[in-house]
Amino acid sequence: IFKSGSGYSEQYAFLDKDGNVLGGKYYGYVEPFSEGVAAVRPGNFFNAPWGYIDATGQAITKVEFDSAYDMKNGYAQVIKNDKWGLIDKTGKVVIQPAWGYVDASESFVQEGVAKVKTNKQFEDGGYYGLVRLSDGVVVLNAEWTEMGDEFGDGLLYVHKNSSSYFSQHYPCLKAGFVTSNGQMKIDLMALGIDGSRECSEAFENGYAVLSAWIDTGHRTRDIQDCIISKDGKIVVPFTEDSIYRRSSDKYEVVEWTGSKTRVVQTYYVIDSKLTTTRPNQ
Repeated sequence: IFKSGSGYSEQYAFLDKDGNVLGGKYYGYVEPFSEGVAAVRPGNFFNAPWGYIDATGQAITKVEFDSAYDMKNGYAQVIKNDKWGLIDKTGKVVIQPAWGYVDASESFVQEGVAKVKTNKQFEDGGYYGLVRLSDGVVVLNAEWTEMGDEFGDGLLYVHKNSSSYFSQHYPCLKAGFVTSNGQMKIDLMALGIDGSRECSEAFENGYAVLSAWIDTGHRTRDIQDCIISKDGKIVVPFTEDSIYRRSSDKYEVVEWTGSKTRVVQTYYVIDSKLTTTRPNQ
C-alpha cells in the first residue's frame, strides 16, 4: 500500500510488483487485500461510501456501502443504511443488507449458510435465523432467541423463548438442534427437556454437553449438565456436577466443593460409542 499527501489530501494506492500504481487509481482510504479482494473508499471523508476491487484493480462492486469488511471464507460483510449483508468474491450481493448482523464464519460457510440476527450483534434481544449462501433464501426463519456459535457434526443449537430476551425467566417454547436446511433434527422439548438453557459445546465426534434449567423441587431450578448423542438420546443423565469436554474423545464429570474440584467420572468415545472404559494406550 502506497500513501501520499496528508490530511484531507491524503491518498492511498496499491503498487504492483513493478512498483506501478495498480489500475492507476488512488483512494481516500484502502484496506489490505484479503482473498484477492480489497475494500476501497474513493472519498477522503470518514462517511464516504466503500466499494471493492479485485487483484487487477478493477471494481467488482458499486461504491455504495457504509462499511466494508475483509473477505473471509469467500465472503465479506457489508453495511448499507445501518443494515448488514454479504457479498462473495465476484462482488455479487448474496445476502441483501437487511439484517442487524450477519455471521459468515467458517463453520457456517462450510454448511452453506450464514447466521443472521434481526438486531445488532451485541445488542440485547433480537432473533436469529439462517440464510442459504447459494441463493439468499431464508432456510430457518429469524424467530430464535438464541443460536449456537458453530455447527458440530452438521447440527446447530437453537432456542426460542416467549420473549426476544434469552433468560430462564421466560418460558421456553422450542429448543433443539437443526440442520443447515432448517430441519429440526433433535427436538429437546420432545425429550422432556423444558427450559433448556444452552448447548455449552457443539457436537463433536457424535456427542455434545447440554446445560439446562432443571426443576429440583420446592419451586427451585438449577443448571445441570448432561451428555446427548447425535441421534437425540441422553447418554449421560443430568447431574448437578459439571461436565467438561477435555478433547474430542474424552469427557469428565467434575464435582465442585467450594474452589476445590474432583473428577468423579470419565467418559471416552471409542468406535463412536461413549464408555467409561479407558482406551488402550
